[in-house]
Amino acid sequence: FYFAVMACWIRFIGFVPVDFDHKLTGWEVILVEGAFMLVVTIFFRNWACDKQKMLKTIVEFSICHCQCKHDGDKTMVFRDISRLMKAMQVVDQTSSVSDGLKAFDSLVRDVLPTVFNSALGRLTFAYKHLAIVAILLHGAHAVDAEAGRPMDRLTLIRFLETVWRGLFQFPLLMGLLEMVVS
Repeated sequence: FYFAVMACWIRFIGFVPVDFDHKLTGWEVILVEGAFMLVVTIFFRNWACDKQKMLKTIVEFSICHCQCKHDGDKTMVFRDISRLMKAMQVVDQTSSVSDGLKAFDSLVRDVLPTVFNSALGRLTFAYKHLAIVAILLHGAHAVDAEAGRPMDRLTLIRFLETVWRGLFQFPLLMGLLEMVVS
């Protein structure tokens, strides 16, 4: 997320007027936006790899491999997990602690991956988050570009173009980019 925010700020700064008389040319804009897309692509790819590692850890989970700060706590934790499995009626009331732990492992491996996917979602950012970032970026640029211009018919067209970019083009591009790199 940090890299995505930084990339947005770099892109924003590229369009903010500076004190000297240099305005970004077409190639400079392409380079700034290319750098932005590269940073976002790297971020999305790293996040996709992290999600796969987390999912693999969940699928291979075993409570027996977990560590406690104090070794004496491990037996208490195992006993409490076994009690929980009995209370949830996942295992018989007469079952052993080992049976309760096996049931817990099975429960984690079966249920957690679907919950994990629905909690994190297919995409890193929801549409509303991308739309807000895009409106802030494109809106700031549009307000700066319109400052001092008289209202005319083209003002509405430029406003609609900014809304198009902010609410549709940018979020769609980010969603497609994330799906491609993950």
